[in-house]
Amino acid sequence: MSAIKQLRYFILLCLIVSFNCIKAQKTPYLERLVTLTANKQTVAELFKSISAQTSVVFSYSQPFNDKQQLSLVCKNKPLRLVIAEILKSSNCSYKIKDKYIIIKCNNKPSVPTSKIIGYIYSAYDSLIIPQASIYIKQDKHSAVTNNFGFFELIFSNNSTHISVSVAKEWYNDTTIIIHKNAKQEVAIYLYPKKIKKDVESQIPYVISKEVDTTHTALPDSQVVKNSEIETSFWKRLKNKNLNFRNISDTLFTKFSISALPYIGTNRLLSINTVNKYSFNVLAGYSKGIDIFELGGIVNIDNGNVKYVQIAGLMNIVSGNVTGVQLAGALNINSKQTKGVQISGIANINKSNINGVQLSGIYNQAKNTKGIQLSGIMNISDTVNGVQISGIVNKARYLKGVQFSFLNILDTSSGLPIGFFSYVKNGYHKLEIATDELKFATISFGTGIYKFHNIFIAGVNYSKPQLLTYGYGLGGVFSIHKKWNIAINVTAQQFQNTDYDLTMNNILSKLFVGIEYKIKPKIQIGLGPTFNDFSSAIDDVNYSTVLKTIPEYFFYNEDVGNRNTKMWLGAKLYLKIL
Repeated sequence: MSAIKQLRYFILLCLIVSFNCIKAQKTPYLERLVTLTANKQTVAELFKSISAQTSVVFSYSQPFNDKQQLSLVCKNKPLRLVIAEILKSSNCSYKIKDKYIIIKCNNKPSVPTSKIIGYIYSAYDSLIIPQASIYIKQDKHSAVTNNFGFFELIFSNNSTHISVSVAKEWYNDTTIIIHKNAKQEVAIYLYPKKIKKDVESQIPYVISKEVDTTHTALPDSQVVKNSEIETSFWKRLKNKNLNFRNISDTLFTKFSISALPYIGTNRLLSINTVNKYSFNVLAGYSKGIDIFELGGIVNIDNGNVKYVQIAGLMNIVSGNVTGVQLAGALNINSKQTKGVQISGIANINKSNINGVQLSGIYNQAKNTKGIQLSGIMNISDTVNGVQISGIVNKARYLKGVQFSFLNILDTSSGLPIGFFSYVKNGYHKLEIATDELKFATISFGTGIYKFHNIFIAGVNYSKPQLLTYGYGLGGVFSIHKKWNIAINVTAQQFQNTDYDLTMNNILSKLFVGIEYKIKPKIQIGLGPTFNDFSSAIDDVNYSTVLKTIPEYFFYNEDVGNRNTKMWLGAKLYLKIL
């Protein structure tokens, strides 16, 4: 072998050794792995072998007996468990400072511990499982395994035995019983769930004892994929909260109080717990409310809520709400609401509302069966009830009634009432007409056939300086395949372009006529009108123009500075779809 090749192999060997040294240094001392086969060896001899494998230094003094003989077999076992095994029959404990393991002993009888430590492994391949949830239902204490699969769980020391539950996403849950006076160091194995091949790639990696544990529990590509797909509030919360993601079990409590999420009586298991009564000083999480919840700022519930929920600022619920939901600013529900929803700014339901939505600005629901009332805007997929807003109502299908300045719909079998109603599959026709006053008008009707808005503009072809514009309401009713009856009520202002200033001169008109469909999109109509014209006597163009309108009438009277005339007329028009 040439000298150059030998040098290359030497450099590569040095790099490998250096990498392994750096990697070993990254691993905390208590997580370093120990392999021993000892038959009646002294503790001092065991410590010497452990020090050689892990680089720790043991420090102790009397009354610790390092001459005691022990038999011990372990293979790739974390140092903390090996030490616990060696010290289990003594009244000694230890603490670690840098690489030094300092052992202290007490001659007094030991008090049963209220702490459980251990590791979680996969039963499939014995690899450690990071980010698993370990919890106790009774007192709501919980822990999460670190990157080495280790956990430390504190529990209330008031029972002879305690039930400890373990959960991890993609694994079957398990429960173990810990006896008060028994050994508190455990190794727990979880069995992977049976899954389809097409979702295998979504399972988080478990971390091998042999790999660098600074890696994340999820591969980078999977983290990106999840962040793109799971964009909703609840999915983002689930991604951030391990207990939310791992624990499918539901816990229950009668009463809870919290200052902030996870700072309260339900501790880190608040998002997994259903409460009968819940009081959140500022904000709180839960899995649902059975009777009452009060929050100073925000209530966040990953489940169903009944019967009263009150928040100073916001309620966020992933399940159904039954009863009364009251918020100073926002109510946001993912599922059905039955009852009353009241907020200062907005109510947002991603599912159905069966009851009343009342807000200062905005209401939203998938389907509304009841009442939506807002200061500015209501949105719903299907409305089988009433929508009332100050500016806009929007729905895909209306079975009930809408009241707003602007109504926007796809389809309606109900009644949209407003200044302007647009129904995509409804009535929108252009009308060209003339009447006995020799006005040529063009108007646009929008809404539904039985009730629509009419916008009018026109000019008098005998007096071109006289213009008109106005607004009205109309209805068209079918009496035959090609014949309809049309009824309109309109109001038109007259404007003389010879003068800059014109006063209120209003023609109110009632029309009842008949329409004939010439072609599918063309109709012709004719019918009588009842006219009421109120003009200002002190208008500058009254004597020259307005006084002569109309040429005939059956009623003419001056009252104060107003003149009122009434007459019967006629209108002929052509409608184009």
